[in-house]
Amino acid sequence: MRRLGDESGQTLVIAALSIAMLLGFLAFAVDAGILLRERRMAQIAADAAAIAGAAYLNPDNPTSSTYTPTAALAAASLNGFTNGSNGVTVTINGPTNGGPKYGAFAGNPHYVEAIVSQSEKTFFLNLVGNHFMTVTTRAVATLGNSQNCIYALGSSGIVINASNGANLTATSCGIMGNGNLSVVGGARITAQSIAVAGTSTINNGGSTSPTPATGIPPVSNPLAYLTPPTYGSCVNPPNGGNGSYANGVTLGPTGGGTICYNYLDIANGATNITLNPGVYVINGNFTLGGGVSVTGTGVTFYFPNSGDTINIANGVTLNLSAPTSGSLNGILFWQSSSDTSTISLEGGANSNLQGVIYAPTAPLLVENGTGTNTYVDTIVQSLTIDGGATLKNYDLLAGTSNPIKAVELVE
Repeated sequence: MRRLGDESGQTLVIAALSIAMLLGFLAFAVDAGILLRERRMAQIAADAAAIAGAAYLNPDNPTSSTYTPTAALAAASLNGFTNGSNGVTVTINGPTNGGPKYGAFAGNPHYVEAIVSQSEKTFFLNLVGNHFMTVTTRAVATLGNSQNCIYALGSSGIVINASNGANLTATSCGIMGNGNLSVVGGARITAQSIAVAGTSTINNGGSTSPTPATGIPPVSNPLAYLTPPTYGSCVNPPNGGNGSYANGVTLGPTGGGTICYNYLDIANGATNITLNPGVYVINGNFTLGGGVSVTGTGVTFYFPNSGDTINIANGVTLNLSAPTSGSLNGILFWQSSSDTSTISLEGGANSNLQGVIYAPTAPLLVENGTGTNTYVDTIVQSLTIDGGATLKNYDLLAGTSNPIKAVELVE
């Protein structure tokens, strides 16, 4: 009975079992912690890939053959997950392969799905036969309406410059710049938000509402998805080459089509010039002299080449509005990214411009023209507004839909 009742040694057995259990929990905790960290990193890569892919969606024609998953794959790689490397698989489901495969937006070509998987070696769990565990994450993004309407994409120097009593009003949207902001000489900027990647200088009577945010991450081109219009051979406009037009002349395409002019020069004093609705490809310079009056509804001006210029002199009366539907919805002036020529809008007291000025690598100069009803959004290299000019955002107009898009994660 004494031998059967001898409990010596049981503590050692219990201690050994407890240590084994603790080591098992430790093994699970260590491996689980590593996998959770890897999952967080993979989710960041999936989010970045979906966002980069959606930035190149075409909202009007999502299945366009111009869309590729290149940007999405590159974004995943920059975040440490390169497809086919070190057990990583990155799958991009976009408009060219049927859209997302899972979730609420499955099969919708207006969305991009990024799935990032990695087979990860275990450490302690390897001792019990679990040699690998797979981490899988997923993200879905699309193009939504941008909260911003003024973009200055230049990355150095002053990219938004208001001076000498200028007034920039964007009360329904925000202003973004990848460089510095300067508001001086009694100028004023009013917007929902103002943010720049660089610094802000506000003095000498200048003011802003609200106070600008500085040091933000640079923003990308929100109209990168646009496809340039196609056009045939270019012709000289019907003016004999000297820019002189009789009053009341009508120019441009018929039936809302496209026409390509080698230039378009309307000399001083021509009045009541009417531009038919449609696309005007200007394979050269677009010049309007002082005193000219031009009207065009539903018009887009596209400048395809380096060196093409837009020069609208002081005293010009313009009544130009962009299309409100179709693939060029909202686009009034579009200067190719290969063209760095300054766009000069001198203004006129009776002018009325409505649409988007898109010149991602060119400066835009808006000056003079106190009282000008200029309702434009801008995506330009830099914006200078000077000398009493007034610039209001396109979103303030009823019946318009802004083509400027922003990427948003939805899953």
